[in-house]
Amino acid sequence: MGSRFHLFLIILCLLLALSSIGYSVPTEATAEQQANSTSGLHNPDAKVTSPSKIWKNPGLGYTTLLRHVHGVLNIIGWGTLIPIGIIVGRYFRQEFPIRCDQWYSVHAVCQTCGYIMGTVGWAFGVSVLHSSSKRSHLPFLVLGIFIILLTTIQIMFAVCMQPKKESGARRRCWEIYHHVMGYVIMALIIGVIFEGINAQRHPKKWRWGYVGILSGLAIVGAALEGSDERRKLDDDVVSLRCLLGPRVLNSNVESSELNNLEEEQEDSCTDMASSAAIEGATPASAALKSVLERVQLAAERSGRVPQQIRVVAVSKTKPVPVIRQVYDAGHRYFGENYVQELVEKAPQLPEDIEWHFIGNLQSNKVKPLLSGVPNLAVVETVDDEKIANRLDRMVESIGRKPLKVFIQVNTSGEESKSGVEPSGCVELAKHVSLNCPNLQFSGLMTIGMLDYTSTPENFKLLANCRTEVCKALEISEEQCELSMGMSADFELAVEMGSTNVRVGSTIFGAREYLKKK
Repeated sequence: MGSRFHLFLIILCLLLALSSIGYSVPTEATAEQQANSTSGLHNPDAKVTSPSKIWKNPGLGYTTLLRHVHGVLNIIGWGTLIPIGIIVGRYFRQEFPIRCDQWYSVHAVCQTCGYIMGTVGWAFGVSVLHSSSKRSHLPFLVLGIFIILLTTIQIMFAVCMQPKKESGARRRCWEIYHHVMGYVIMALIIGVIFEGINAQRHPKKWRWGYVGILSGLAIVGAALEGSDERRKLDDDVVSLRCLLGPRVLNSNVESSELNNLEEEQEDSCTDMASSAAIEGATPASAALKSVLERVQLAAERSGRVPQQIRVVAVSKTKPVPVIRQVYDAGHRYFGENYVQELVEKAPQLPEDIEWHFIGNLQSNKVKPLLSGVPNLAVVETVDDEKIANRLDRMVESIGRKPLKVFIQVNTSGEESKSGVEPSGCVELAKHVSLNCPNLQFSGLMTIGMLDYTSTPENFKLLANCRTEVCKALEISEEQCELSMGMSADFELAVEMGSTNVRVGSTIFGAREYLKKK
């Protein structure tokens, strides 16, 4: 589902909450407060009964106590833990916004604890209804049963009927159902909580307290959504720079300027497609030919042999037919950023493709990656001992031949990028070589600065890291590849010693993200 749809639903839930602030207390509830004013149940000016007297004489304030417990459990369980679980499930999977290998466990714990606390809170609500002489809140009892029923079905479907990621369309349909139903349940919960607050003593304090909780959650969700949009904008800027040259120097591009650049990009793609049609080639295969020629020229300028340089065609977000066009042009090296996408594409393409995984890899994604892609050639993003150990154990468990791995080094020092610090790459390389017999240490990988002002220094730093690693492992530099250079800087990378360049948008065109309307 699109990121804007998620943001829309989050905002909708917040608006529902805010709209409930001005909702008047039901007439029947007010009558009940007046009827019980002598006992201090709903009269704000009445003397508060001590807890000990409540238990000794339930008639004095027992119903008030039940109402408070009912409200607290529902707000914490249904109204806080459930939305926290939604945020964790939405934003802390895969590589965005931070690496969280245990995101699913956190998500499941939040949802389960919220479900249990909310159900117990509902039980206290039944006790309140039973001890009250009025039956004005009977509709809330029915709504509570309905919410519990929907949530039970949601949990059962998630635990027992969740399709495997390899299921393709069936998995996507399940995800749409799971997300939509989750937001529907959340909207119902928020509405019922605010309506139930009207039955509490000092409802305004309860109401504003819960509005504060919802506002905090909404702000966190909006901030994470904005970061996701920014990441996608950065990807678009990289793609535009590849086609339009040095005019796009950094990611701080105004929306109007980006729209103009996108129009020019579309014109460039149209011209390329027309030229390819004349030559009898597809746009992607024609672009591949151009990239290979540019690699050859860059190699010759630096006195290198072009055959020593591998071009990995990064097909992120691109459909299988487009990838096959490049395959039919004779290319065999392809790369993907996301495990699920690679697992879905690989079985639909020839087995002689050598797949490179170049995205952030979580521990819980290792098994589906290795079992779902038998022709996986290299994992280029090993950045700590934990993921190296996980890969090593899984390769042995599956029984496949040793897997080539590159160590990702964060040469730019950017917190948004994964990778081991340059000072730690030697130790990690030693760990892989000495303690992971099912892995074959094959090189180092890095991603240069997005604005390209420090890219040469980033590449030079990776070359220095290779020198130190080769010395520590007592191997030749030919045994340690350098994977550096992408669409906008692969020629510079080749001139600075790269043996493996990862080129995506220059071959396949701009990535297909949803555009703002």
